[in-house]
Parts: sequence; structure tokens; C-alpha cells
Amino acid sequence: MSKITVNILGRDINLACQPQESEKIRSAAEYAGQLMDRIRKKSTNLSSEQVAILACIQLATELQNVKAQDGPLAGVSYGKLQETLADINDLLNKELKTNP
Repeated sequence: MSKITVNILGRDINLACQPQESEKIRSAAEYAGQLMDRIRKKSTNLSSEQVAILACIQLATELQNVKAQDGPLAGVSYGKLQETLADINDLLNKELKTNP
């Protein structure tokens, strides 16, 4: 395990990760930190917790809108794929309960 330190909202945060993941983690933390800084600048009356919650919601929204670039899922958003898989799972569970 590698230990890295990232700075978010002026706070140093120590993290442990696999050595090969350290740059990805640093990059993700920098992106999250920049997002939180933008939120804090726009809404100076928010607590750090509220800023973190808003950033989390923004990042989750971005993740749901990510689309595959190529392959059989090209153009399909992560959110849509997740919904479709949940629907398929529900259908399979219903079928298994009806025909054990």
C-alpha cells in the first residue's frame, strides 16, 4: 500500500491506495477539490459538510451521464445501463419466484 496526502478545502487528507492507483487518486481528489472550491465560492454561507454533499451530488450526476465511447454499449449512459440492469434483475427474480 502507498500513502498519499491530498488537500481538499484547505485540509490535508491522508489516504492509502495501491501504488499503481496513486496518480488516479490524486487526480480525482484534485478534481473533487476544485469542484468543492467552486461551490464554496458561489455559496459562502455553506458548511464544509454541505459543500461536500453538493459536490457528491454533482459528481454522481456526472457519473450517470458518462457514456461509453465504443463497443456494444457505445452511446449508452451509465445511468441508463444501471436502470436497464435493475429492470432485467427484477424480471429474473420474478420469474425465479414463479417457477422455482
